Amino acid sequence: MRHTTLFSRACLLAAVVGLTACIPPPADIGVDYSGPIYRKPGADAPRTQSSSLPAQPAGSECAKLEETPTRKRSACGVREIMTRYNGGLQMLYQRRLVDNPRLQGQVVLRLNIAADGSVQACDIASSTLNDSELDRQIAAYVRTINFGALENVPAWADTYTLELTPPVAGKR
Repeated sequence: MRHTTLFSRACLLAAVVGLTACIPPPADIGVDYSGPIYRKPGADAPRTQSSSLPAQPAGSECAKLEETPTRKRSACGVREIMTRYNGGLQMLYQRRLVDNPRLQGQVVLRLNIAADGSVQACDIASSTLNDSELDRQIAAYVRTINFGALENVPAWADTYTLELTPPVAGKR
């Protein structure tokens, strides 16, 4: 009952301040206020707030933002981290474009990521760049990336494809 009363007061205060909607707390939050947050038994899946996350393209494997019960590193998570480190990869590519302005192609990396997030192995599965030095630099750079530790998760081993194309003339 106290939980409902506090919620009602919060909604009333929100209406007075001018907020348009009052959102009830998630159903898996308990009413035991003895600790920071008490979660009901069986509510072990993490909650996500989809309103604060960027929209994913339809049909994407990243569309489902919640973790799966099997607890494994996802290709979507690996892609997200690689996107964060894209600036360093682009810097390596831009340096090689000075010598060869027509340099473009795909690099397929074979990755092995440990549970602690470190890259245990990274080598080139295939490359259409025809630039072995750039391939070597890309693999060395990716080995320095930390993908973040996940508890009780097996190592992730799969391929990741990089598309490298020169910028369009007139655009930066």
